[in-house]
Amino acid sequence: MRFLFTITPDEGDPYEVTCDSRDVLKWEDAKPGRKAADLVTGQYGIRDFYGLAYPAAKRAGRFDGTEKDFIAANAVEAGHNLPEGEDEDAGDDAVPTKRAR
Repeated sequence: MRFLFTITPDEGDPYEVTCDSRDVLKWEDAKPGRKAADLVTGQYGIRDFYGLAYPAAKRAGRFDGTEKDFIAANAVEAGHNLPEGEDEDAGDDAVPTKRAR
């Protein structure tokens, strides 16, 4: 399970990060009762986008700060779910699955 996010900082250029299973695990661990299945069924909100994008941005070396700082300084837009094995840099020939809400 992977999700593509576009991060638009208050200062600087937008960039993309891919949330993968490591980030989903951190999201699950942050609040008891969360399950990856909730993401598949669309049972999530914008706070969940931030909860998934933040560890992905940190892991990618694109943000160094707290989650609170990340939320305050960045807009997060959900992209497409990425099929397993597909790299976000696959180019224009990449076929996204369903649009994240």
